[in-house]
Amino acid sequence: MTKQLYISELQTRLSWLPQKDREDQIRHYGKMVDGVISYGYTEDAATAEVGDINEIAIGILSAYPLPKLVKERIRRLRDLKPREIVLLSLTSPIWISLLIAMIAVALFLYLAVCAVVISMWVVGTSLEIVSLIATAAGIVLLFWGELPKGFAVIGAGLFGVGFSVLIFFVSRAATKGLRILTQKMFFNIKRLLIIF
Repeated sequence: MTKQLYISELQTRLSWLPQKDREDQIRHYGKMVDGVISYGYTEDAATAEVGDINEIAIGILSAYPLPKLVKERIRRLRDLKPREIVLLSLTSPIWISLLIAMIAVALFLYLAVCAVVISMWVVGTSLEIVSLIATAAGIVLLFWGELPKGFAVIGAGLFGVGFSVLIFFVSRAATKGLRILTQKMFFNIKRLLIIF
């Protein structure tokens, strides 16, 4: 992508920002592209090196205070005509109830995902503790002369420790995914508030 197209796309994605802030960001990323080009990169390679436009826009807009974004958006809104006000009023029982239902479903789905991730951490931690206790119990059985039982309990304990390590990595990945989902969800909520 050429520098001009890259800057144009970024400007479109940052259209919610106040003009001065938008121009500052565009100037900043224009200088970044120029800096990469000065190292001998082509324009296409330089824009790819600076980063994906969507990720940059998400990062800027999610870091920007919501009240400022809403204030800028409201400042740009036009006045509603009387017929639009009447139409919104008459259809409000339908669209408000649907909106509340959609919000409730989305919230409960999000909470269900959070509960699954928390459960994974609890199961992994519990399995780790029980496995360590079982390994210690197996060692005690070995000292008491119960060799077959001791080795069996130690084996089960070590298997549990290994499985809990696997659960740890899966839980960590799920937590990272939940964090990314949360960031995208808040960004999209912010975007919806600005669009409407």
